[in-house]
Amino acid sequence: MIILYPHNQRFMLRRAHDVLVMRTCHALACRGHQVWLLMGRTAADPAAIVRHYGLEPHPNLHLVQLPVLRLKTRWLSLSWHGVFNFFCRRKLEKLMACLNPDLVYLSEIKLGEKLLAWRRLRALPVAYEVHGLAAPGYEKPDSREQRVFSGVTALITTTASLRAVMERLYSNLPPCHLVPLAADPGKIAPFEPPGDNVSWRLCYIGQLYPLQGVDILIRALALLPLAVTLEIVGGRDDHLQALRNLAHAEGVAERVTFHGFVAPGAVSAHAARAHIFVMPSRADGKMSYVAHTKLYEYLAWGRPVVAADLKVLREDLIDGVNGVLFAPGDPEALAQALRRVMADPENASRMAARGLEQARNFTWERRAERLERCFGEIIHRG
Repeated sequence: MIILYPHNQRFMLRRAHDVLVMRTCHALACRGHQVWLLMGRTAADPAAIVRHYGLEPHPNLHLVQLPVLRLKTRWLSLSWHGVFNFFCRRKLEKLMACLNPDLVYLSEIKLGEKLLAWRRLRALPVAYEVHGLAAPGYEKPDSREQRVFSGVTALITTTASLRAVMERLYSNLPPCHLVPLAADPGKIAPFEPPGDNVSWRLCYIGQLYPLQGVDILIRALALLPLAVTLEIVGGRDDHLQALRNLAHAEGVAERVTFHGFVAPGAVSAHAARAHIFVMPSRADGKMSYVAHTKLYEYLAWGRPVVAADLKVLREDLIDGVNGVLFAPGDPEALAQALRRVMADPENASRMAARGLEQARNFTWERRAERLERCFGEIIHRG
């Protein structure tokens, strides 16, 4: 297939969604498809961008960098999507004229609305992948989403929970395919519980905004034995400082290591040090519906997972089988769940092994295979 993927964002921006887009496109290219990723211009060349994500350039993956208007200083923040939209449409016209593409792949609501208003684009099958909703509180429909969802050939969602909300809120939806997220971290040593003289190391990897609940994890750490430590990988500087202040206030500052942002290709080295991965997400807003990339990464790294008991996480986690669930937002419940894992090292090893086995269904190659099947149906229907 020849796939056009317009994406109105720059890359190398320290966001999980960047990783998702790049890894997905790279995996499709490795399966023999020609993927043209139209993206915001950066100072880096295409090869450097691909390598930033721990990948090697592939002849089937074509990165097309287009002008964008993004200005952010200490006093001013300015962004206008019209610049990218204009150059994106011009490039799409050229690619459609010379390549005879099979499919257009979208995942941004604003860009999707602009491109779907272009009659020539609607002559091609269009797949739109949904990662979250603009619908207020996930309770009321959004008019822009309604127009985009009803105007494409097919939708792709990453969780059953999100698909159920979409079907409840929106009418005239096209066929909706379920394609989970993926993870393919570098191989690390198998899980071994710490010995008698070694402390348990907890680990959180990801963004640090309030809905992620890392503050709950720090409060739970204060309820655990002094030998237990925590490593936090990722996050913006402002979020990091707030959590450092909380760690001092809770008396656990010496037990918490903040690593800050780590390039995607280097995260595995930190993961290898962990004994337990923690997902302390709050049960608010989008968190109960959207896919959590870190869950698939945690499973693939082969460690026990302790996670908030959210409906969306129950799609992949079974309490006591491949993870331990706790009441969201409750530091004492989280501390108790962590004690439960640490008190039974043999069962912790079994959970880690089951999670690792499950992760084989969620590699980037498997995601590309699932998308390939979806795209085949969409092209046939379109």
